[in-house]
Amino acid sequence: MEPALVLQTKSFALNLYGFLREIDPARWKNSRKQVLKDRVLVLETELESLYASARHQTQDLDWQQAHEGLASVALLQKRLNRVGTLLSELGQISFDSQMSYLQLYSLRKRLQKAYQGLSLIMEACSEPIPHIRPSNLARSLFHASSAVAILLVIAMVPSFDWMFWIALPYFAFCWTTEGLKRVHPAVKARVMKFFEKIAHPHEYDKVNSATWYGVALLLLSLTNPVLGIIGVTVLGFADPAAAMVGRKYGSIRLPGNRTLEGSLGFVAVGTVAASLALAIMHPIGGLGTTLLVAGTAALFGAVGELLGRWPDDNLTVPLASALGAWLALMLV
Repeated sequence: MEPALVLQTKSFALNLYGFLREIDPARWKNSRKQVLKDRVLVLETELESLYASARHQTQDLDWQQAHEGLASVALLQKRLNRVGTLLSELGQISFDSQMSYLQLYSLRKRLQKAYQGLSLIMEACSEPIPHIRPSNLARSLFHASSAVAILLVIAMVPSFDWMFWIALPYFAFCWTTEGLKRVHPAVKARVMKFFEKIAHPHEYDKVNSATWYGVALLLLSLTNPVLGIIGVTVLGFADPAAAMVGRKYGSIRLPGNRTLEGSLGFVAVGTVAASLALAIMHPIGGLGTTLLVAGTAALFGAVGELLGRWPDDNLTVPLASALGAWLALMLV
């Protein structure tokens, strides 16, 4: 695609990103009804201009350029058509209806997937745009329940050394699944259907977060019980807490599509959760020592979350938390 069209697409996508944040169910207020209608109209106007630019570019391409670039422009037009259809449906919602909230939630989820399609095009053009972190209660519950399950396993095994042989099959399963996703589109559809309730849209085309978690678990199993407990606990409880706080109250933006409010929630919940887990499962000293180790781990984990896009926070958060705990233990 021509650079001008790429930049115009990015501008529209960023405006769409801001709109998707505004209509996040965690931030939704009745007072925003008219704002929603107005924003939809603005986005539809921008979309018409962008679609016209894409159509104009296809007409200006000579045969050689068309052979090389028409496919990408056609894909962009297809994605824009999808976005336009969903914006039109959003604009027709009657907020006097009791079903309006459910309609909004459903349409936002579908629009988020369409936005992700634009995100992939932008990445291919070396103009990345932010990923949307969806409101996903099932994913948050999965995070917490997985942490509890793993902590129970750690508590029950005769020795922490056993965790490597427990983590290894899960690691192998995850990467086998990733391989199957790339064998055939039908296989990928079946695999992602299994993870539908907890998967982010971008995981349909990239390595699943659960796979990166499998890598983290295998690496943590090579450490010791304290670092393993902390890494699992911080990810399992602080990460969902940060997402909920950030969506509801976040206003001060930080790198990695995060907010200061969410990161502070991460540190607070991570400190409390890790302290309780250590006190119950593997005491390391008095209250002061426990809080120091847990707090340092939570702080490092929050930094890991900020950097978690490379490659995924399910890998960086537990490893960063374990690193923070190890450094704190060295000091005490």
